[in-house]
Amino acid sequence: MYEAVLNRDWMAAKSLLIADEFYEAGNWPFEDSPDKYLQFALQGAALMVAQTVGKLCRPTLRFAESSWIPQINPYGIESAWWFDNLLGAAYLQMYWLMTSGGNITRCEYCGQVISLAKTHPDGRKRRRDRRFCDDACRQGHHRSKKRPADSSS
Repeated sequence: MYEAVLNRDWMAAKSLLIADEFYEAGNWPFEDSPDKYLQFALQGAALMVAQTVGKLCRPTLRFAESSWIPQINPYGIESAWWFDNLLGAAYLQMYWLMTSGGNITRCEYCGQVISLAKTHPDGRKRRRDRRFCDDACRQGHHRSKKRPADSSS
């Protein structure tokens, strides 16, 4: 649903809302407008992610290595997240993506959403000009641009 909202695809949002039984087909309680479908899809996605993160993840404290060596350091305690399984980890990443404040872009090769927010509060910020989600897409893009020139010779 979040992807449909990002793409402003209200038809996809409508079909997902009906498929997930947020509302039955034909029983839409509001005016039949694209903005309403996008609004409710965003609310539904946020609710689903928040509930799942609430069930499968929790904040915790951890000790940085520097808090033990060479002596005990009470300032070496850091905040972290704990998750019960990989589904919890995936929803936690979705939670961070949704709360990134619009710091997102799309991969030029595959179109996947890329978060430009920090990976965690103390982490380095990501480059604002990031074009690809990973090295495979960067290489795929390079090869796809190279092919038409190679085939003409």
